[in-house]
Amino acid sequence: MTALNQRQNGIIDFLIAENDWVPANRVAESLDISVSTLRRDIDVINEFCSDNQRRNY
Repeated sequence: MTALNQRQNGIIDFLIAENDWVPANRVAESLDISVSTLRRDIDVINEFCSDNQRRNY
């Protein structure tokens, strides 16, 4: 898998800064993206993390 794009990194940065559970619609509004785009990007982020975790074992 390739590296995460700028928007996906922005999602991670947003969630780290919040440091708590955040509703999807609030994240999407804050980043000016749709909830559908957010969900697709979360899937990509999860896959990226999973792939990288497997490589470390």
